[in-house]
Amino acid sequence: MKNIKILKKTLKIILIVSTVIFPLFFNLLGGAGLVYESVTNYSAGLLTRSDFSSLRNLGVLLLLSSVLMLSATVLCIKKNDMLSIILETSGFIIFITVLVLLINIVKKSGLSDENLKPYSQIYFQRHFPTVIHFLVVFALSLIDYFSYDNMLQRKIKENKEDADESKK
Repeated sequence: MKNIKILKKTLKIILIVSTVIFPLFFNLLGGAGLVYESVTNYSAGLLTRSDFSSLRNLGVLLLLSSVLMLSATVLCIKKNDMLSIILETSGFIIFITVLVLLINIVKKSGLSDENLKPYSQIYFQRHFPTVIHFLVVFALSLIDYFSYDNMLQRKIKENKEDADESKK
């Protein structure tokens, strides 16, 4: 029991730090940057209409995934475990989809930085550690959901509902 409490506290610390770094910093700002850059480059004539709309949509989806992951973190800390798993999973699926599509767009264009490192590789290295956040929320929610105390509370609530129904 003591080991589980230590594990939960450690996971919560990792969760808070990873939330600040990944969904809030990299993903939220990355999504806002994609929207801004798509608008700026389209107005400068550097992007076609279809590239503009696809990059803008990817930015909006990245923003959405960040908001979903942040909501899942708050719910996980407040012990609403199943809803946090659903929100985190949906946010993570949207995030991975956007990351794959963005990497494919950048690979097609062949963009690289001043050291000739491809931007697709840079995007992957900077954003993929969001997996850490996903795994921590998932683990923490499952530990809370299947903890002895929570299972006992659900059993008491179920028995109380059965008793109320039998009285009617």
